Amino acid sequence: MATVEKSDLINDVLIVTPDIFGDERGMFVETFRQEWLPVDAPTMVQGNRATRKKGSLVGMHFHLFQEDFWYVPFGTALVALHDLREGSATNGVSQTIEISGENHKCVYIPRGVAHGFLALTDMTITYLVDNYYNGSDELGVLYSDPEMAFDWPLDDLTVSDRDQTNPLRADIDEKIRPVAHSLYNVAPV
Repeated sequence: MATVEKSDLINDVLIVTPDIFGDERGMFVETFRQEWLPVDAPTMVQGNRATRKKGSLVGMHFHLFQEDFWYVPFGTALVALHDLREGSATNGVSQTIEISGENHKCVYIPRGVAHGFLALTDMTITYLVDNYYNGSDELGVLYSDPEMAFDWPLDDLTVSDRDQTNPLRADIDEKIRPVAHSLYNVAPV
């Protein structure tokens, strides 16, 4: 059975370490079960896959209407998370987690938590979402915002034009500022 742990820094973020089964033929890993998520979590409805070259930085993105579940089958990513949710006990907290094809960790990211990743190697990421793509819910905050204080461990980063022009956290328009859901406002265990 997989180990499901609550983040010790950011409310509602889960870190899942699935069991790995292997023999002389190779290995098998179950990468997702809806039951790993909170009881009140929406059902995941869309799966996506992306490949990134070493040094690619994606993010920081956030959604008001979407939750994510990430898994990296090949390579290594440094996942960066920052709680933007007004009213959350962990609002303003940042966290990084390394997920890879070696440790098989998965990350569940609730809406309102900014998320991104740095490809520490060439890599593939798969992610499930609980709503179909909605361009108006593709929001962002600047990955280099000093308020989030991420230490990106590579010098030569490749960042999209979109992600280079995201606003600072302090400049996010109040109309799109995330608010903590009442079920998601309990301090981490």
